[in-house]
Amino acid sequence: MKTPQLLFAIMFCVFIQNNHVNAQIPAIDSLEIIPVNPTSNDVVKIISHSIFPSGGCPLTNSNISINDSTIIINVAHTLGLMAVICYSTDTLSIGRLNAKTYNLIYNLALTTPPLTFDIDTLQFTIQQSPGLQFSDKLSEKIEIYPNPFANELNIVLKDQSSVSYSIDIYSILGQKMKAFSEIKESITADLSDLRNGIYFVQITNNRHEKRLMKIIKNAY
Repeated sequence: MKTPQLLFAIMFCVFIQNNHVNAQIPAIDSLEIIPVNPTSNDVVKIISHSIFPSGGCPLTNSNISINDSTIIINVAHTLGLMAVICYSTDTLSIGRLNAKTYNLIYNLALTTPPLTFDIDTLQFTIQQSPGLQFSDKLSEKIEIYPNPFANELNIVLKDQSSVSYSIDIYSILGQKMKAFSEIKESITADLSDLRNGIYFVQITNNRHEKRLMKIIKNAY
């Protein structure tokens, strides 16, 4: 049988331990970016792992702001009355980003900041996608029609003075579906074997000028 002095000592230790834990939470345990090696074609997401002194602890509000290479994320959780440690894993979509290095600041709160309980940072780099290069230096020299198209796509090259073009058709996943090289005049591209959906046509000339345009195939 435990003596009253021993029970008091045990309760005192538990009290001190709980106060020590609660003094450090709410807190951000870790942050991670998915995909692990993102490119400019990927939808970037942030996964946060947080800990709270009571449960439940659902995410109730969030906002994301992007200013050049700085990304600020503010999140708010609502805490329940249950006296248990609550762990929360939250996934937020940032979207597609241009190729560069970003500094992410993650603010954890019970309500929206300035009542911030913890702040964590993460630096990551977006690589340029090897498939689609978004630029538009040829917008006045090329006409593409009809769009949407059924089976054939007309590509009118207005600048044909000793300039050759390569024309590539990509899926929305960046997979090259068609390729036409050494084109020096307007063409009608037969795309009847492509499935209905969204594609990108990238046109590059021998002056290293490019144009990328979204096209839609809608054949009945």
